[in-house]
Amino acid sequence: MAMNSVIEMHKRLGFGFLEPVYGKALCMVLQSRKIPFVFQPIIQIHFRGKEVHEGRLDLCIDKIFSYSPY
Repeated sequence: MAMNSVIEMHKRLGFGFLEPVYGKALCMVLQSRKIPFVFQPIIQIHFRGKEVHEGRLDLCIDKIFSYSPY
């Protein structure tokens, strides 16, 4: 269902926009389909039990994966 949302968003918008446009449009599609997501969640990256970096995902959909249009 989430991949169908990505496909719908790309078909409607087409190519040539910057990443924030695609991200916001995808959030709109996910909301309309009632698919849970978190926009740009902060994550901690650990190595050998210690945090080595803090980063941001583009989009976490249904706690499964991160989407990046590039």
